[in-house]
Amino acid sequence: MPTFVEACCCRGRRPEGVIARRHFSRSDLIARLLRDRHVARFVVAPAGFGKSALAFEYADVVCSFQHVFWINGRSPCFLRDLDADVLLSSVCRLDPQAALVVCEDVPRLDDDRTLSFARLVDALLDRRIEVIVTCVPSADSFAPLLRDRMLLRGVDLLLSDEELSCEVASGRMGEELRRTCAPGERVACLRWGEGGARTLMEGVRREELPGDVRLGMLVLLALGEGSVEDLAVFLPCERACEIARLLEDGYAFLGIDGRAGTYRAVSLEAGELGVAFGHRMDDMAAASACSARDELAARLAEELFARGRLVRACRLMVALAAKGAAATWACAHGWELLEHGEAHAFCEMHEDVARGATGMHDVLSSLRGWACLMLDDVPEALAYARRVTRSSAASPLDRVRANVLLAREGAPEVRERAVLALEGLMAPTSRTPLDEETARAADDTMAWPLLARLAAAPEAGERLRAWERAAAADASGSPACPRGLRNALLLGAAWLLDDLACEDGTGQLASQLVGLRASDGRLAADMIASFVGAALAAACAHGAPSWYALAASEALERAVARDGRLAAFAPAPATAATLRRAEVACIGQRERYRRSQDARRGERREFQLAHPDPFRAHDTSAAYAITARTAVPTLFVRLFGGLEARIGDELVDPRAFSRVKTRTLLAMLVLNRGREVARDRLAALMWPAATPEAARKNFYSIWSKLNRALRVGEHCPYLIRSQNGCRLDPRLVTSDVAAFEALSRTLLFGVPESEGWEELYAQVCDVYADDLMPGEEDNEIIASMRDRYRVQLIDGLIATSIRLSQRGEARGSVWFAREALRRDAAREDAYLALMEAQVAADQRASAIETYFACRRFLSDELGIDPSAKTVELYRSIIETEEPLA
Repeated sequence: MPTFVEACCCRGRRPEGVIARRHFSRSDLIARLLRDRHVARFVVAPAGFGKSALAFEYADVVCSFQHVFWINGRSPCFLRDLDADVLLSSVCRLDPQAALVVCEDVPRLDDDRTLSFARLVDALLDRRIEVIVTCVPSADSFAPLLRDRMLLRGVDLLLSDEELSCEVASGRMGEELRRTCAPGERVACLRWGEGGARTLMEGVRREELPGDVRLGMLVLLALGEGSVEDLAVFLPCERACEIARLLEDGYAFLGIDGRAGTYRAVSLEAGELGVAFGHRMDDMAAASACSARDELAARLAEELFARGRLVRACRLMVALAAKGAAATWACAHGWELLEHGEAHAFCEMHEDVARGATGMHDVLSSLRGWACLMLDDVPEALAYARRVTRSSAASPLDRVRANVLLAREGAPEVRERAVLALEGLMAPTSRTPLDEETARAADDTMAWPLLARLAAAPEAGERLRAWERAAAADASGSPACPRGLRNALLLGAAWLLDDLACEDGTGQLASQLVGLRASDGRLAADMIASFVGAALAAACAHGAPSWYALAASEALERAVARDGRLAAFAPAPATAATLRRAEVACIGQRERYRRSQDARRGERREFQLAHPDPFRAHDTSAAYAITARTAVPTLFVRLFGGLEARIGDELVDPRAFSRVKTRTLLAMLVLNRGREVARDRLAALMWPAATPEAARKNFYSIWSKLNRALRVGEHCPYLIRSQNGCRLDPRLVTSDVAAFEALSRTLLFGVPESEGWEELYAQVCDVYADDLMPGEEDNEIIASMRDRYRVQLIDGLIATSIRLSQRGEARGSVWFAREALRRDAAREDAYLALMEAQVAADQRASAIETYFACRRFLSDELGIDPSAKTVELYRSIIETEEPLA
């Protein structure tokens, strides 16, 4: 067995697993390494910067891996041989002409081992053996112990402008991205590798770092950009400056500019930070002023929240804090998130923390209900509101929030019950009345008592008076007005304007507000529209408008469409432009929410279909499947004997499948039986000689043709395409492939009745007389499936022949064996089964002819003799003598 150093000797062979399949040359860095070959060269950078690839390229270019030792520092054998002081002697013994020793990924060493390694490096250099060492910054403690060395740091390994220009020229990077690419984004694994962020963070996770250094790295990565003084918020001031210098020297992906005192770190998702830092949160909390990991995560989230990065704050809490702590944070900041229009971010967070929200479900459910309403998902909003009203532990404030939603959006009977509940909660004689001061202290983003009065008032005039009394304290959107009252007034104004825009069956305005006048004599509609216009101008002047301002703006637009007089109160062009941008962002958020909910429902349905529960009578997945089948005609695809498709009872025009690739794509989707297939894999299988880009373009063209061919009305319900894959909807598509597999199982393992084998034989000879897609010869997947199904059917025919013979059905046994032999004349077991069936049917002459046909085929085609079992059966036939009567 070779020793560790023997295994490290390359002898002209490249070490495996060092570089990726696609390698990019770094000629400028190779030139720098060549300048000082007589000193030790240390490449010190975090994982993902290309340290090993650079050393690999140097060994290849300079030595062609002849007389090279590639020592893996991660191996425990390296530490063993370093302690035994045998590395130098082993290198000299195994290769007296050794020219280069590469020590890859040297770990962090204690003082004694550091001294031993420094002596090893100096001894190798004294023997004119070049040395290259790669390690992470935390492991580089060798500088004081070496006579001289050359150091390449992470900043030296960042991609240069010329290398980025090459990326632009090759089409892997856009020109705009090149111009705006920050230093922290120029890491090799981010620009050249796949899953670069994961590689970078996995290296950080493995690196042995002190708690305060790791905390400084987390702060900069979480906040993204800003001043290095941000570290002082989480670390002692004197230590923060030292850590900033250390991180600037060793971790270039943080983008620290020491002279300017700023940083711009690489952009990473919160989940990736959770993977890299989550397991060390306790150590980092101990190094900071925080008492525990959850407090540290909350402080980071608060800092992001203060900077307006609300979505990242939510995701960071989910990634770094325990579920209970994240749920508490969501309850504390949920209404502020909704006020800023980040309803989708809250819904995502709620999905992640709901299971750990012990004692907080009512608060979260009321928040989720209003978030769903903001995202135009009214059924889901009502469902969450009903949860709160049914909970005995819900607070009066949460009950008000839920009942206000139900009173505005529910069906008539639901509204009636919600109004009664609100009247009880607002009554002074109630056991737990809702006090306005208590409500304001619990949630300063909304005046819930006002909204409760607006929702519960039965008459339009009463609603108007309640709103008007509250609006008198606002002074037309003055910043001095409490934020909660201003938001409630905007939302209440939106409700009143929507009431004004209601119409009866004749198209005339049917609202009770028509003709009502305010206390100052103005028409109610004019007063409300005037307030909304002024409030919108004030909201846009002080920053991005809130969701309540957007709701009022949309309601004003609808009212103007019904009553042109109100156009005089429409926002000014600058305000309208700001509102339009906010509305576009809100629409995009609703679309993302819709897609995520569709995906979640699809996953839930697929799980329920795969895991049926007989005890759930109200199985929603089964109900959905029934609805889908009754609403859309079933697509039936026949593949055996050639492709044919039917939608319901109508044959799809064969001209739609005139192109071979269209037939091939449909066949491959059918063969996958509703399972998703990667788009790029399909494209590569259908166009193996084309480039990936050309194959993808061809795929989109064929997909469009297939989509048009299978349309029902204006769309095709049978084809489902995700971002990277595609499939058929298994609820709506059937094929003869499924029936064929059922038939094969019956032939192989079934026990046909005495009168049932004729039907099986008829199916074999009629429905499945031909192979799968016999005209498709170029596609390897279809060809392999064709061979598989042919073998499967022949195995079944032979098994059925044997069983029928044993049951005394000699005639059926002969038929099945003869059909098996017709389909494949190279199967000796088919000859044997036919001979046995013929003997059982008293057809000895035919059995002897079958034997000679078998022997002739095996001898002529394969050059072999029949098996001993076949010969024995033949001899038993010819040696049998019938007794004379």
